[in-house]
Amino acid sequence: YDSASQKKHPEPFHFEIPLISSLSDIPLSPIQEKEKSSDALPPLYLEPLEVHHPIGRYSATQLLRFKECPTKYHLSIVLGMPEEPKLAFDLDVDERSERVQGTLLGQIVHRMMEKIDSIAPNGTLDEPSFDREVSTALDALEILNDNERSLHINAVRKHLLTFLRSPISMQIRSSVQSRTEFPLQTLLPSGDTLFGIIDCLFQDQDETWTILDYKTEAKPNARSIARYQFQLQFYAYLVHLMYPSAEAIRCILFFTATGETTEFQFPNSDFSKFSDECSDLIQQIRGKENISDLTLLPRNTDHCPECRFFDQASNQCIVLAANAQNPTAIPAI
Repeated sequence: YDSASQKKHPEPFHFEIPLISSLSDIPLSPIQEKEKSSDALPPLYLEPLEVHHPIGRYSATQLLRFKECPTKYHLSIVLGMPEEPKLAFDLDVDERSERVQGTLLGQIVHRMMEKIDSIAPNGTLDEPSFDREVSTALDALEILNDNERSLHINAVRKHLLTFLRSPISMQIRSSVQSRTEFPLQTLLPSGDTLFGIIDCLFQDQDETWTILDYKTEAKPNARSIARYQFQLQFYAYLVHLMYPSAEAIRCILFFTATGETTEFQFPNSDFSKFSDECSDLIQQIRGKENISDLTLLPRNTDHCPECRFFDQASNQCIVLAANAQNPTAIPAI
C-alpha cells in the first residue's frame, strides 16, 4: 500500500513452514542447551522408611466388639459383614462415625436423637419435622413398603417419646451447655488414635460433665450393662483429657425402649492406666487380623445368644455352621 498515491499493488515473498514429525525436530532453547551441556546430577535413591509397627484408628465400638467376641469383631469390622441385611451400607456416611453395622432401629433412633433439638423443640415432638426426618432416613435405607415404613415410624416415635418424657431429657434442656454427636480423639504413646462420637455430652449446674449414651435394646441385662461400662469409660477418658480439672465424669446409659437408666461415675484415678488397657486390646486385635482360618478365631460363647452372627438352626456361630456345611468355604481368606 502506497500512502502517497493511496494505491495497493501485489508483492510476492517466500517463507518456510517447519513440519514437526518427532520430538527431536523441536529445537532446544538456549536454557535447555545449557542444561544439556552441563554434567547431569547423579540419581538420588531414598532409603525405605522403617516402620516399627502399624498404627491405626480405633473407636470405642471397635474395642468393645473385640471384648465381646474376637470372632464377632472379625466378621463385622474386618470383613464388614452387616448384622442386619438392610444395613449392607451404613446409614451414617461420615468416616468418623463409629456406628459400625449397628441394628436398623438403633441407627434410625440415633439419627433422630441427633436432630432432637429440631424435631422436638422445648421437649415436645413436632410431628411434621419428625415425619420429614424419619422419612429421609427410611428412604436412604430403601424401605419403601408402606406397611414396613409405618412399623418403623411408630417404633422410632415410641423411643423418642420415652426419652422426651424422662427426667434426663429435662436435665439436658436445663444444662449449662450440651452437645450431640460430639467427636473426640486422642493419640496413644504407640501412635494409635482413639476416637469416639458421644451421643450427648452436657454440663449441669454443678459443672459436672455427663455423658449420655442411648441404647435401643428392649431388655438390658447385667451382662450387657457390664460390656457397656467399658464403652462409657472410653468416652469418659476422652472427656477427661479435654477437661482434666473435672474430678469425675458421670455417665448414663439410657434405654430408649423402656426409659430405664444405669449410671456410672468415673473418678480421675480410673484413667491412670486406661490407655495401657486400650493399647493391649489393639495389640490383641493386630495379632488376629491376618488369621488364615476363621475357625481358629477365639469365640466368646457366653455372648453367642446375644450375637446376630449366631446360627439358631445349628445352635452355633455362623463360622462353625458354614464350615460344617462346606469345609472349604470359610477357612481360606
